[in-house]
Amino acid sequence: MAGPNSRQGKPQVSKAGSARPVVKVRRARAGDLEQYAENVQSVADEGRYIFTERVTEERKKSMGKLFKDKGCLVIVAEVVEGGKRKLVGNLTMTRYGDAEKSKHVRVLGMLVVDGYREMGAGTKLMEYALRWAGAKKGVEKVTLGVLSNNQRAIRLYEKFGFKVEGVRKKHYYIAGEPEDEIDMALFVK
Repeated sequence: MAGPNSRQGKPQVSKAGSARPVVKVRRARAGDLEQYAENVQSVADEGRYIFTERVTEERKKSMGKLFKDKGCLVIVAEVVEGGKRKLVGNLTMTRYGDAEKSKHVRVLGMLVVDGYREMGAGTKLMEYALRWAGAKKGVEKVTLGVLSNNQRAIRLYEKFGFKVEGVRKKHYYIAGEPEDEIDMALFVK
């Protein structure tokens, strides 16, 4: 089933004139799990954009469970290269704990793999996810945490109306340097 942001069309052309693959967004399927986990590990290995450091087998099983959870959203950005589909981005919206008092909140996590950034994948993932959140009964607020060094992501979130709710000073060390975590949120209802 095509999601709210599926698009078909001709390859986009960059300013340099080279064709870029068209990015399509869809719900994740069980068969995506291996490539999904590889993408998370790939971005984790960069050591500067996401909180995850390592995708263990236990973590991979948890990812697989999210794919089936009707209260959560797991979507992927994919391109077709050389006749083969390739996942180039992931986005999850999970519940904020199990408490009844926070059931209206979803936590957003997103990544786009190196080599496919600045192609619109993040924008398409966000459009799909926020449409889903706005239509999902009971979901009122979407929150996220982003490292202060990830200005590209911060600009994207701000473009969609996210506001800073707080800053956790020196919450992480990236390459030996302290990094803040910025907490952002958007009310969808």
